[in-house]
This record gives sequence, structure tokens and C-alpha cells, in this order.
Amino acid sequence: MLASIIAIALSIAAIFLAALAVSAWRMARRVERALPPAGRFAEIDGARLHYVDRGEGAPVVMIHGLAANLMQFTATILDDLARTNRVIAIDRPGCGYSGRAGPDASPAAQAAILQKLLDKLGIADPLIVGHSLGGAVALAHAVLHPGKARGYALLAPAAAPQRDPPPMFRYLDVPSPIMQHLIAWTVGIPSAIKNGPAITAAVFAPQAVPKDFGMASGALLGLRPISIVTNFKDFIDARSTAGEIAGRYPEIAAPVICLFGTEDRVLPPELHLHALDRLRSAEIQVLKGAGHMLMHVEGPAVIEAIRKLDAQTAAAPRARASS
Repeated sequence: MLASIIAIALSIAAIFLAALAVSAWRMARRVERALPPAGRFAEIDGARLHYVDRGEGAPVVMIHGLAANLMQFTATILDDLARTNRVIAIDRPGCGYSGRAGPDASPAAQAAILQKLLDKLGIADPLIVGHSLGGAVALAHAVLHPGKARGYALLAPAAAPQRDPPPMFRYLDVPSPIMQHLIAWTVGIPSAIKNGPAITAAVFAPQAVPKDFGMASGALLGLRPISIVTNFKDFIDARSTAGEIAGRYPEIAAPVICLFGTEDRVLPPELHLHALDRLRSAEIQVLKGAGHMLMHVEGPAVIEAIRKLDAQTAAAPRARASS
């Protein structure tokens, strides 16, 4: 009798989980129909990487942060910069419409993939812009691929090892790949629909979330199992090389400009700016009253800083590394 009850319960649970998985698949298809890829694809290490390439002139490469995609830039600062520069915004591996290029999602590994993409596209001496986790990738690139970029513009970068995860991202602290996939294909999307607005508001705080954020900035692409798994993986693997990379900041010779909001509630400014003190040539701009999403809330200041560094690095003679 007990065995029969257990078997029935397991069958009901399996049916319920299967229904959730089908619902997740359907949601992913709906989101992808609403927000199809807007750019081009290049194959790197067996994975297709998605990128947008606009404008002409000295190249500027943009790397987005955690739980995001390249539309964070196309919705905000990319078109303004593309009036004077060739601007390439990239979906990091596993994000947006890019595939995962290998099991390692650390900033060091993503920096290596970034350089392979730049080599494939024939982009030499770019100015690299990185926001949040994208800032960690940019810093890893500066350490591990010296001479491959003429400068780095960091927007609220994850520059230091952080013992306690940001409160709004604690739900991503799931080390088990099995659990990551189970959550992504079952309760992940219902949970994201329920809690997403509060998480987004916390990331933007103290500024308001733009009304069209879900569509214009591609946030709805997060309502896919593949995106949820990527967010887990990025969050966990970001810690793996953070201390090692930060310890090598004094090696960075390329000029760096960094913008950080005083009211950033995702990454503590005092912690991450202190880590950047070890850079040899960095200009720090502290934006009073600004939060974490600087492209959205401080667009003119971000564009001005990027253009300033672009002009400085274009004018300064510098030895180029061979490919």
C-alpha cells in the first residue's frame, strides 16, 4: 500500500515538473519571437557568438553585465557613439543569443573568448567598455591580454572579490549544475515573473526603472531556461579568478577611466573603487546620487567619458602587440 502511494506521488510530481518544463519552453519561444536577434554571428570555440556592429571609425567594444545582454547598450548609448566610432556590442557567452563557449564562465575565460572574437573580426586596438560583470571581464582582458586594447572604460565594474553577494542576486548562489538546470526548467521562470520587477527596481535604485526596460533592453530574454542557467553559471564562476586578477591590476599599463555611482546598491563603491587604486593609470569619476545602471541613468556622462578616453588613446602613440 505504501509503495503504491509513493509511486502515485512520484508520478504526480513527474507530471507537474514536466508541465513546468513545457511551460518554460513555450515561454522561451514567445520571448524569442518578440525579441529576435538583431545582429550577426561568429563561431568561436564551437559556439555562435552574437554581436551588433554599427558605425565607422576607431573601434569601441561593449561588454554587458550579469543577467543582461547587448541590448543594454543598443537601448542606451550605442547609437550616439556610433556616430563617430565603429561600435561592437557583444552578447557574452550564454547570454542573449550567444552560445556557451566551453564550461568555464570566469571573467578570465570570457576575456579569452572576447579576444578570439576580436581577432576573428579583425578588430585591432579597440577601446573596451565593460559594465558590472562586463567590467570584470574587461579588467581580466587588460591583465591577461596586454597590448590588445588601447584603453578601458569601466562602468560600475565588479573590480574586487566580494564575500557577500549583492542582496538582489543571492538567489543565484546555487553551485550545483544539476540544481541550476532543475530550477531553470521548473520554478525559475515563474519565480522570475513574480520577483523580477522587485529585483530590477533594486538594481536601478535609487533611480526609476525605464518604462520600456523589458522590451527595449532585452530584459524579457531572461525568461528562458538557457538564460537562467547562464546567470547561475556566471555568478558562481565570477568568483573563481577574481582574487588572482585583482592582484595583478598593477600590471595594467593601458589607460583606464572608471565611473561609479555613489548610491550603487549592487556593488559597494568603496570596495570596488579601493581595488582600482592599484591601477597605474586610472581616472575615477564618482557620480553623486547615481545607482548601478549608469548607461540608463547617466547616459550623457558615460558617453562623455568614453569619448574622452577615445580621444586620449587615439592621440597618444603606443606600441601595438602583434596578433
